[in-house]
Amino acid sequence: MFGMGAAIPSLVEVIGHWGFDYVFVDSEHATLNVDFHLEELVRAADAASIAVVFRVKGLDKHLVRNALELGVDAVVIPHVLTRADAEAAVSYARFPPKGVRGAAATTRAAQYGAGKDFNWKEFVRKTNEEVVIIGQAEDRAFFDNVEDIVKVDGLGMVNFGPNDLAMDLGLSDRCDLDTPTIFAALEKLTAVARPLKIPVMSPAVPPTLERVRKMVKQGIKAITLPNQFASFNNVCRKCVEEIVTPIREEM
Repeated sequence: MFGMGAAIPSLVEVIGHWGFDYVFVDSEHATLNVDFHLEELVRAADAASIAVVFRVKGLDKHLVRNALELGVDAVVIPHVLTRADAEAAVSYARFPPKGVRGAAATTRAAQYGAGKDFNWKEFVRKTNEEVVIIGQAEDRAFFDNVEDIVKVDGLGMVNFGPNDLAMDLGLSDRCDLDTPTIFAALEKLTAVARPLKIPVMSPAVPPTLERVRKMVKQGIKAITLPNQFASFNNVCRKCVEEIVTPIREEM
């Protein structure tokens, strides 16, 4: 439940060793690509026994396939607007006949096809059953189509995006989950998803104990805390306010 926007494997290991459930690795708003940098993050996560939730840059079958081939545990698709978007995302993640994912038996996720016990047929079966696709709910259009989107077979979770939704709704100020319009959207999402047993994910905005408690009561199943930049900003701010500024004033 910790966010990351840079390729720093050691940080992934630290996060894992602190006992978080997952690390949310973002490429949509970062320079990180689906390449060997992501592979190193996933390898670090495996070493520290933490799951990797990876947000791709967009709805692209190559990005989805390659991320899964590197071994991420779940793929987040930004700006899902329609049922067709969700259906496409699910199909990109699954092998035929359940989807259109390209097949290769020598990828990292398939343990490179190595080992006497490796079974390609079993790998395909298990992948099709266990792969997790998460649609991002961050646009007015998503909420116009929310009832159809959450009914898509194979959609594993929905991630709420308060910042983009606020922008799309014309809210000029930075909003948190207590902003009435944003809170109402999240309530609508959980109300529609709950009967279908579709888990909802959301960042904690603001990241406080009180806010997280409210989210748990709302039925949010996966809660993401600030990424390394926001966290390091807080460390720097505290150092400046509590140490640097007082010392400068005393000189």
